[in-house]
Amino acid sequence: MIGFLTLSLLLMFFVYLSFFYYHQAQTGSMANKSKKEESPTPTVSTEKYYQLKNGESLWDVAEKELGNPYLYPTLVELNNLSSPDMVEPGAKIRVK
Repeated sequence: MIGFLTLSLLLMFFVYLSFFYYHQAQTGSMANKSKKEESPTPTVSTEKYYQLKNGESLWDVAEKELGNPYLYPTLVELNNLSSPDMVEPGAKIRVK
């Protein structure tokens, strides 16, 4: 009989804790505590640039810098170019 009561109390305690932590997670009060304790981290610019040499195309730059020449449309988007053919030698383009 004592074993049954102990088991029942443990089960009720477990259910109570489960609901308590579920409620904490849903309201975000646990997440807010951890955010307040963290210190703000400075952002570091990870942009990388490449200067085109004579005779190079975006295809060549994509192969050198991104490892795949078929990613040249990524370079076109990063640099807001109207056409990939209109890049002149000596132009500084963003690669990351």
